[in-house]
Amino acid sequence: MSLTAVVFDLFGTLVDSYSAQKHEQVVTDMATILGAPRDDFARLWGQETYADRMTGRFPTIDANLEHICQALGVPVCSQQVAAAAQRRISARRGDLVPRPGAVDLLARLRTDGYRLGLVSNCSIEIPSLWTETPFAPLVEVPIFSCSVGVAKPDPRIYRLACDRRARRDLRRNRTVR
Repeated sequence: MSLTAVVFDLFGTLVDSYSAQKHEQVVTDMATILGAPRDDFARLWGQETYADRMTGRFPTIDANLEHICQALGVPVCSQQVAAAAQRRISARRGDLVPRPGAVDLLARLRTDGYRLGLVSNCSIEIPSLWTETPFAPLVEVPIFSCSVGVAKPDPRIYRLACDRRARRDLRRNRTVR
């Protein structure tokens, strides 16, 4: 059996993992912008809404922040929410810097005829930033947990990647004929 495709993870593979120190700073910054108690905000952001972010329960970072503020009884205006969300998005944009050799590896695999996929647990800002990355033109089938409602290690997310690749192949074959 010869391999025809390779599926990558994003964080810790193509880009560095999100550093704990940076994460703590962003959480502190968001809490400050929102006027929320830092520790309570961090608990809700981390333990209590992480899985919901990863599976797309919150359609935007703004919605997640509003949910947390409501749970904490912290009144906020839309400008505060937008500023806190922008802080998160800006930090995540900075996290999408390719690891040394990652883009070259993907390009070589594509040149060698491999089909490339991505399966990543992430919140909604990552798919919206994906097209800004040098990976986007190289990866044919990106699957983001927040977009499909299921996260790793659930096998359904891997099946989605395989199914989408198969559907792309079928469409391509119909077009060629």
